[in-house]
Amino acid sequence: MVLRFEDVSPANQIARLTRPILVSHGKKDGRIPYSQFYLLKKAAKLATIAMEADLRG
Repeated sequence: MVLRFEDVSPANQIARLTRPILVSHGKKDGRIPYSQFYLLKKAAKLATIAMEADLRG
């Protein structure tokens, strides 16, 4: 079985959550693009999942 990125993406799986989440991210993170935070935030809002963010410059 081959998994696609869409199958495991946190932004695509966020609706499955039953608890609020806390996301901490920084603009200098070399592994995860900062833009991914915004995708996750948008997905959380659409799924009505409470999300608190700790963003670092």
